[in-house]
Amino acid sequence: MRGARARGGSLPPPATEDKWVSWLARAFRVGDPGGWVGVGDDAAVLPLAGGLLLTCDTKAEGTHFTRRALPGGIGHKALGSSLSDIAAMGGTPLAALLWVCASKGKGLRRLAGIARGAAALARSLGVRIVGGDTIASRGPLVVGAAVLGRVNRRPLLRSGARPGDRILVSGSLGGSSLGRHLTFTPRVRAGEALARRYRVRAAIDISDGLGRDLVRLCRASGCGARIEAVRIPVSPAARRLSRRTGRSAWRHALSDGEDFELLVAAAPREAARIARERPGGIRWTQIGECVAGASRIVLPGGRESPLRGEGYVHPL
Repeated sequence: MRGARARGGSLPPPATEDKWVSWLARAFRVGDPGGWVGVGDDAAVLPLAGGLLLTCDTKAEGTHFTRRALPGGIGHKALGSSLSDIAAMGGTPLAALLWVCASKGKGLRRLAGIARGAAALARSLGVRIVGGDTIASRGPLVVGAAVLGRVNRRPLLRSGARPGDRILVSGSLGGSSLGRHLTFTPRVRAGEALARRYRVRAAIDISDGLGRDLVRLCRASGCGARIEAVRIPVSPAARRLSRRTGRSAWRHALSDGEDFELLVAAAPREAARIARERPGGIRWTQIGECVAGASRIVLPGGRESPLRGEGYVHPL
């Protein structure tokens, strides 16, 4: 990338993903941007051929799936998480690379199942898997995918929300660990519709939990948020998980992660239109608004509490 410079500083990177990404954003800052968008959004923006998007994601056994996970689900998740990033940018995915690092002696049957799972998802969305890499190692199974996409009208970034904007989420949230994290539908069609027909000011996909990803969007936009717990759309899986754990279903919906739904901010009238017209053919729920100052959540009893970025923290 022209103008990329190593500026991260001499201190070692901190020990959480968010701090590491912040360090990388400084280290890989793009000089003379000219339309380039690098580290810090769901995908990079390349001002080439009308605007291209590029993203990648990697999943590891023991962290993102268990040894008992079906191979097809592993492949689906590996590709689907990168497709979700393209959806959050309002783009159309075009082509993908898939890579697998597998333990020696695991056999080709499991690898073939992973490839079939990724291929089935790619076909359903008109994406071509055009290559990748496979290596053997002594470590756990690691699977990843990179996706190239096309910008639709303009990329949706995390950084455009303003106080007074309404906050909406697609679908329902929570309980993905009961199996949905291996079968989710990336909201590509919804993201395309948002970019083409609506004036969305900011967007992000919900990968690490509603609370955590909302705080990320607000931080990028320089504002806060005020949301209501009773408005968060709770999935049936979150309700089932709540009965097992004793935690409130809405708390699972706030913090479980790996929902791969979309979270957007838009002006009040535009937000109402999105909720009414259901872009992508899915439900959209307004859960609060952007505010000046610190983020907070209104609990079911009416008391307000700080919103501290509840969700999954990736240790490094």
